[in-house]
Amino acid sequence: MHLLRILAILLWLLGCSRTGNEPITEKQREGNPQQVPVGGASSMQKHAFVPVHLVDLLPSPKAFSKLTDASPPTSGRQVFSDGSSIVRASREFRFRNGGYLWFSVTDYADALTRLQREADLVQNPAKEYESQLLEFLRPPEGFGYVLWDPVSRNGHLRAILAGRFLVQVEGGALPPHMVWSRLLEYLPLKNYIGQAQATVPQQPR
Repeated sequence: MHLLRILAILLWLLGCSRTGNEPITEKQREGNPQQVPVGGASSMQKHAFVPVHLVDLLPSPKAFSKLTDASPPTSGRQVFSDGSSIVRASREFRFRNGGYLWFSVTDYADALTRLQREADLVQNPAKEYESQLLEFLRPPEGFGYVLWDPVSRNGHLRAILAGRFLVQVEGGALPPHMVWSRLLEYLPLKNYIGQAQATVPQQPR
């Protein structure tokens, strides 16, 4: 009888020693997701858009006048060998004068190293030939540049917006009522608000 009491006390002590050290259940893990800091302790990485949602960052056909055709938007995800990935959406617009514009938006939230490389290129553009005009852009949510030909009105634009999106525009015979340096105004910039994160350095003022 004395021996049984001793065993009961030992079992009780073992139970107490496990208090506060129980393994975390799957349910507990789901309720406490880990967040990866980006660019500092107070900045948390955001996951990239779902491809179909990224289409909402492209211009709407209603934003343009003298438009003859707008192709259906396309979108998809590209995964690299290092495990990083980007999401891209694009769309082409054609105008009455025969000109066209191709818009592309790429979300680099899950590929920060690649985003830094793109930002370096955007901040250091080079002319393709002497008569080409280079203009730097300073939109409210980022920075960029446009290179265009004043005769043919062909050109291309690259910009980083909200610290995670690479916007690219290519086109030819831009209609006279449109200006290359103001093409970012055709984007639904309100959809970019709130998406910013500290992932790339801002362009020097």
